[in-house]
Amino acid sequence: MPLIVDKTARRAVLAVLFAGALSATAGYWLLVSEISAQTQAEFDIAARARFAALRSAVEVQLERVRLMRGFMQALRVDDEGTFDRAVAGTSSRDVALRALEWAPEVTASERADFEARVGFPITERDATGAMVRAGERARYFPVTFIDPQRSNEQAVGFDVLSEARRAEAVERALRTGRIAASAPISLVQGARSNGSVRLVGLVETPTRLRGLVAAVVEVDALAAAVTDDWGIELSITDRGAGAFSSVETGRRSGHAVQPWQDTLDVGGRTWSVTLRPSSGWLSRHRATRLWVVPLLILTLVVSTAFFILRIRHRARRLEAEAGRRRAVEQALRELNGTLEKRVAERTEEARREHAELVRARQHLEEGARQLRQAQKMEAFGQLAGGIAHDFNNMLVAVIGTADMALSDLPDGEHEGLREDLEEIKRVGQLAADLTRQLLAFSRQQALAPRPVDVSSLLRDVGGMSRRLLDASVNVHVEGIAEQRWALMDPTQLEQVLVNLVLNARDAMPAGGDLRLVAGAVDLDGEGELPAGAYVTIAVRDTGEGMPAEVVERIFEPFYTTKGVGHGTGLGLSTCLGIITQSGGSIAVESAPGEGSCFTLHLPAAAAPAPSDPVPQPSPPSCGGETILLVEDEAPVRALMSRVLRGAGYAVLEARDALDSSLIGAGRRIDLLLTDLSMPGMNGVDLALRLNEEQPDVRVLVVSGHPQADSRLGQGRYPFLPKPFTPSTLLRAVREALDGESISAGSHRGDRRSTP
Repeated sequence: MPLIVDKTARRAVLAVLFAGALSATAGYWLLVSEISAQTQAEFDIAARARFAALRSAVEVQLERVRLMRGFMQALRVDDEGTFDRAVAGTSSRDVALRALEWAPEVTASERADFEARVGFPITERDATGAMVRAGERARYFPVTFIDPQRSNEQAVGFDVLSEARRAEAVERALRTGRIAASAPISLVQGARSNGSVRLVGLVETPTRLRGLVAAVVEVDALAAAVTDDWGIELSITDRGAGAFSSVETGRRSGHAVQPWQDTLDVGGRTWSVTLRPSSGWLSRHRATRLWVVPLLILTLVVSTAFFILRIRHRARRLEAEAGRRRAVEQALRELNGTLEKRVAERTEEARREHAELVRARQHLEEGARQLRQAQKMEAFGQLAGGIAHDFNNMLVAVIGTADMALSDLPDGEHEGLREDLEEIKRVGQLAADLTRQLLAFSRQQALAPRPVDVSSLLRDVGGMSRRLLDASVNVHVEGIAEQRWALMDPTQLEQVLVNLVLNARDAMPAGGDLRLVAGAVDLDGEGELPAGAYVTIAVRDTGEGMPAEVVERIFEPFYTTKGVGHGTGLGLSTCLGIITQSGGSIAVESAPGEGSCFTLHLPAAAAPAPSDPVPQPSPPSCGGETILLVEDEAPVRALMSRVLRGAGYAVLEARDALDSSLIGAGRRIDLLLTDLSMPGMNGVDLALRLNEEQPDVRVLVVSGHPQADSRLGQGRYPFLPKPFTPSTLLRAVREALDGESISAGSHRGDRRSTP
């Protein structure tokens, strides 16, 4: 039966078909618009992530330059090994990093020395691109060390100021002190241009070595690493110098996706970054083909469900991609934090090393100052020793002659002459004291240390001080209730204390308080004195005090703040010499208007055991022995001969060793009385030679040299220091004659002293 469709039915069918077609078409275009918007959103997210990756990669490059600059600031980069330790293979871990360079600053006057030291000239490129010797300029920044060395040999010696784009970045780094990026440059060893950029960091090391560290980054490789396997085309344009990389977008079929653009500031330059989808990316992201309208009409529900599922699937992909992007961004943040921490640690390490260098330099300066002072004291000591030797010889004649003249005067007669002779003898003793003072400050004086009761000595000095000082000065002695013993020469210690008391008197012209305080302390050895027990003596006054510049020089020889005729400047330097030679120390604390305090540290000693009273010496007897007197100073020899002959001895006089050999040949000699220092053979060698010929001959050595007893072969022979009085000479001669003789073989081996 044929299908009969009336006009109304046909119209209804056409209306339904038209409505369905219209609905399908409207739905189709609505769906296409929705998918296009989603595609644009996906591309924007991907482009933003790539831009963030590019920015992070650039920040990593900048951070490497900062880190390398920190290393350079902590190291003196003057050899390839130091440079290699600084870069530590950084270039091998980055596909975009073409070279790490070190270029020190070289002035025109330093150019010849620099080229001779490094072994290559400073070069530049001429108009043809060939490498030639650089022209004359005020300064250069030649590439001296580069990593990697291989394939970059042509860059060694290249002056980075010779090209405008490199020079602009260098000048900006020098001017701002920050990392600067250059405009696109061409590599020295290649033909490519506008494909690389130079990141420059200024370095000023603690050794005042100025220079530049630079990282050469190939932006094409950096961009390729960022956009690899993404199907996104990236172009970078330096606004001031042209494009780094220009890539054609290609055909875009299906959707018109707008490119994504932003700017990036790199080392003082601005890059414009544009990202576009490639054809491959569009082919992966465009909508399902919807040109079959009848199929859409028949499968409207299925298609709607399909597109809903697809939209949901894409939403999940976007969420997963966003999660991955967040993970990448978090990893980049952690990397940046780690780099910042490492830079901070290296900076702190460099600061500590700099502080160590400063302390070492201070120690060296202090050591140099002490060496200069020691050399000065050694020179003073040599001068004082020479003066003492000659002066003591003169004093022997002066004091001895005066003493002999006094003994020859009848009692009760010639009182005026007696007073004159007493004055001569007194002045001679003062001269002898001055000689000892010179030797004391030069630390060459012969000391006789023994246990000294410091409390008793302070009590005596306190009583003496009350007689020496004005009534306006109150003297207080403290800390003497407990008995303390120090190992010192008591006479020298008393001299030190008297000098300090007189120094305090001069500091208190209007009166005040003077305190002598005894104490004890145990030192741990961290200061100038070794560890152990020490006795302390403090001399405090309430005088005018001293400024710091005076305190610093107070112990220097011949330094004085008193006027002409009121001091020699030897008092405190003598105190320092005596205390230091005795194994102690002396220090001063003072300030203007607050008085001064001198503190002595003396080696502690145990209390001595009780001993029997020392018998008084009896006048020496004479047995008529024969004495060979050897003395090169004629006045001294004449005086000694007169004294000995007056005592009944037979005296043979000689002026030196040769003369003594002629005089003493074939004669029996009981005692050799010889000076230590003589022209030709000295006194000890003369005694040894005479003992070989006459083993039983006694020996007595005299000398005015301050260190003579240390030159006598470990105390082999008895020693009499100059100056001496006639009675002292006679007593020493008698003791030498009455002592044990030295056997003939003893001088070759054991050198025991003669009693």
